[in-house]
Amino acid sequence: MGPIDISARSTVTAMCLSVSETLDLSIRRFWELEELPVVRHLSPDERAAEEIYKNTTTRLSTGRFMVSLPFRKASPLLGDSKSVALRRFQALENRLNNDPNLQRQYADFMQDYLDAGHMELVPLENTDNVFHYYIPHHCVLRPDSSTTKLRVVFNASSRTSAGCSLNESMYTGPKLQPDIQIVLLRARLWKYVFMTDIKQMYRQIVVRPADRDYLRIFWRFSKNNTVQEYRLCTVTYGTSAAPYQALRTIQELAIVDGKLFPIAASILLNDTFVDDILTGANTEKDALEYQSQLIQLCSLAKFELRKWASNNSNILHAVPAEAQAMSPALLYNDKNECDLKILGLKWDPRADVFSFDTKPSSTDPTKRSVLSDIARVFDPLGLLSPITFWTKHVMQLLWTAGLKWDDKIPTDIAQVWTRYQSELKLIESISIPRRITVEEATTVQLHAFSDSSEKGYAAAVYLRTQTATSAYCHLVTGKSKVAPLKKSTIPRLELCGAVLAAKLLRFVADTYSKSLQIDELHAWTDSTTALAWIQSSPHRWATFVANRTSQIHEFTSPDIWHHVPTQHNPVDCASRGLFPSELVDHPLWWTGPAFLVESPEHWPTVVPRSDNTDAHVSTEARKCTVFLTKTTCSITDVMHRFSSFDKILHIVAYCLRFSTSRPSAFTQIVNASERERALLGLVYSVQQTSYSEDISSLKNGLRCSPAIRKLDPFIDENGLLRVGGRLTNADLPYSHKHPLLLPCQSRLTLLLIDYHHQRLKHPGCASLQAHLQREFWIPSVRKIIRSRIRLCISCFRTRPRAVQPKMASLPSFRVQQVKPFAITGVDYAGPVTLKEARGRRSIPKTAYICLFVCTTTKALHLELSSDLSTECFLMAFTRFSSRRGPIKELHSDCGTNFVGASRLLTPLHQFTHSKSFQDSVHQHLAKHQITWHFNPPASPHFGGLWEAGVKSAKSLILRSIGLHKLTSEEFLTLLTQIEATLNSRPLCAISNDPGDLQALTPSHFLTLEPSTSLPEPSLVNQPMSKYQRWLLNFVENGQNQVKT
Repeated sequence: MGPIDISARSTVTAMCLSVSETLDLSIRRFWELEELPVVRHLSPDERAAEEIYKNTTTRLSTGRFMVSLPFRKASPLLGDSKSVALRRFQALENRLNNDPNLQRQYADFMQDYLDAGHMELVPLENTDNVFHYYIPHHCVLRPDSSTTKLRVVFNASSRTSAGCSLNESMYTGPKLQPDIQIVLLRARLWKYVFMTDIKQMYRQIVVRPADRDYLRIFWRFSKNNTVQEYRLCTVTYGTSAAPYQALRTIQELAIVDGKLFPIAASILLNDTFVDDILTGANTEKDALEYQSQLIQLCSLAKFELRKWASNNSNILHAVPAEAQAMSPALLYNDKNECDLKILGLKWDPRADVFSFDTKPSSTDPTKRSVLSDIARVFDPLGLLSPITFWTKHVMQLLWTAGLKWDDKIPTDIAQVWTRYQSELKLIESISIPRRITVEEATTVQLHAFSDSSEKGYAAAVYLRTQTATSAYCHLVTGKSKVAPLKKSTIPRLELCGAVLAAKLLRFVADTYSKSLQIDELHAWTDSTTALAWIQSSPHRWATFVANRTSQIHEFTSPDIWHHVPTQHNPVDCASRGLFPSELVDHPLWWTGPAFLVESPEHWPTVVPRSDNTDAHVSTEARKCTVFLTKTTCSITDVMHRFSSFDKILHIVAYCLRFSTSRPSAFTQIVNASERERALLGLVYSVQQTSYSEDISSLKNGLRCSPAIRKLDPFIDENGLLRVGGRLTNADLPYSHKHPLLLPCQSRLTLLLIDYHHQRLKHPGCASLQAHLQREFWIPSVRKIIRSRIRLCISCFRTRPRAVQPKMASLPSFRVQQVKPFAITGVDYAGPVTLKEARGRRSIPKTAYICLFVCTTTKALHLELSSDLSTECFLMAFTRFSSRRGPIKELHSDCGTNFVGASRLLTPLHQFTHSKSFQDSVHQHLAKHQITWHFNPPASPHFGGLWEAGVKSAKSLILRSIGLHKLTSEEFLTLLTQIEATLNSRPLCAISNDPGDLQALTPSHFLTLEPSTSLPEPSLVNQPMSKYQRWLLNFVENGQNQVKT
């Protein structure tokens, strides 16, 4: 807020939005009446409104009900509404000043509101209450009303400064009033009928004081007075919850006090539409009793009944003259008209007939005026269905023509529309008997008829009553629908008409079930095709027919359906449409076919059949399509279904066992030969998929593709593709000389890499590559291994990215040619937490790892030390030297590299550098002629060899067991496995040439082969000279590789 700069330039855009509420409401009401009532289920908001009403509604000492506003949130802050309401009141006052008559009526209305105690001045102590809302108000003129010509309407949908309104902050509540069709249908049963109105029904229900500040208004009776603030004290029309609160209170009255007046309670629950009550009885005595109970029951809650009307004078004489809507004398006066409205229908109580009012427009027909004229015809019971169907068809034509609202309609439609308007007054001459029942009826039947045309379909229900001497038939109700825009066949439309008839018949039967005993139900159609569909099981037909026949069977039994000749079908006119002049004198529509007033033996029984009918019936028969599928499950599918190589290997092994063995020979254990056979089967399947063209070329003596030509591939006796090379005469295992060829991106290759990566305790790329190339040759294997290791979660979690310092020159003892472990480095790692035994309650204990590393071959030896005592170290050293042989030198850190280490390493530092430990160890080493060297202070790179060994060992331990605790035996086993894996790492880069020897590892210096390799055929029995040549060649190559 602040001063306004009047010199500032701005662009103002003005928009005028005009909404024709009358047309909108008329069209909405028209289509609502065209639909059958359906059972609704309460929404969560509606259930919340019901709970608020039950928990907060009370009864005053006067008998009135007091309700609360059903707020979504208790005591909401709605923002500023005062300024908007005040501006609108000033605009209203200006309008009233220009129309003194209107001003007088408005003031009288507000004075009546004030005198009745339905509004009050806002108390001074509540003026500054922030929990309030000001409601703008205006008037609505109703010239047709017999009591209130002017009604003040309160606009609780007006938004505040916060952008919300009172109506938006409240629950609306469920719709409680019965459908108007139900009330009117029940009113056609009784001989004597009466209707009445609850005077000011909303205003007889009090709003609790705590909520009245949300119902404030501005008003003054004279312009000379100051504008005053009032607040409404009763349920206010204009608030969204008012209809629900009023009708729910009427129901509450019937429920609470209904035991005193049970018949009146039933009338309030079943024969009340908003504030209008329409009911009756078949005897004058019962009607007077119902009237008396109704007046007494309503008076308990201070509801006053007025505007009484009836076709019986004694019922009218029972109430005061000022409460009558008509004089009883009019029932006997043939000269004066006695026309009343009964729920919108024109009713002459003297003749006891319904009739219709028409108000044709005189303007040029446009789309807007045509729709308005169509919606003005109020026909809730569908008694004018032949006419309204024709108007709905015109509406559909205008809509499909794409006209704008004020465009003139096409000439061809305008001609027929002009005829319709000229004949519309003829509808007023139609008189329909209100009562459709007769006295002393022996049989009561309901008959539903249906028919269709290209324009649409329709249905109607007739009540047939049989007495001892004659039969009577009356039209009860009718419905029609235009055909959908998507073209459909006539038999399908006939079936849709049958669905409408079934629903309509069930609706009427349920409505009359409490007041009239229906002996029989019958349904008729003139379509033999639709009749054949209905009288058969729905599962035989296609979806469209099956769904609709299922609906028909849901509402009616197939046994009640009959065939009626077209010339006797009363609904034929309603499915094609009639002009008013044609419907005025149309006995077939008004009273049904002539055979209904005859005995049942004269009713049509023959169902004509023709080839055309059979063709239509068979067209909708459900077609059964059988698909024969052959499902094959290849090994490739198995590999993609599971992520575990070991599981896939077992599955394939079981399958191969089943194909070659007897079932009785099956065991759950898969032996080594079966695993080998399964692996070869997997490789064969992959090779047939990836190298099929190369295998075919090799079998035909042709050259293979350039991608693998340099590998000199060949096919072995098992049909497997292997790498050739120049090592055929070498004394090596066959799989080492000629490994199996696998594609780099196959599923089997990826599973193999993952399997061996986990089995070898997560080694690095080079170690894993060396192990794989003993059996398989995979192009670009290093790249694939790296990508798979990057996907390993355990490796990812334990792979730090520390800054690597520049490497120093190797010390002299690292490059001497001595036997393994002659010069050894030692270091401690830990602590690690172990457990005494297996079980949940095992006591944890601490242990350490003593690592010995050969400075020449990088071979590792791991020992488990139970504590940091000198005795434990000496025992570990003794075990090491006993297995690896005597050593000459022992190297270790000086100790300054432990500075800044964590508190867990402090005991380890104190132990390794204590005087007692060094004296004891030096004495022990001196006995064995071993020299112990310490690295210079502040020089961690001098001990990089064993530091790297500690890092590798701890990394594999962490990836293998994570946070799990092992026993001493389990952990010692794990240490030996990790030692074997670390000693199987290659000492040099691995060649991509298949002709090269396998990579040299520390295990070759210890056991002449990698510690993780599978058993191979012994070469000891070979001639000594050949074996010696291989050994010398191997050692010489290893030395050259290490030197380079």
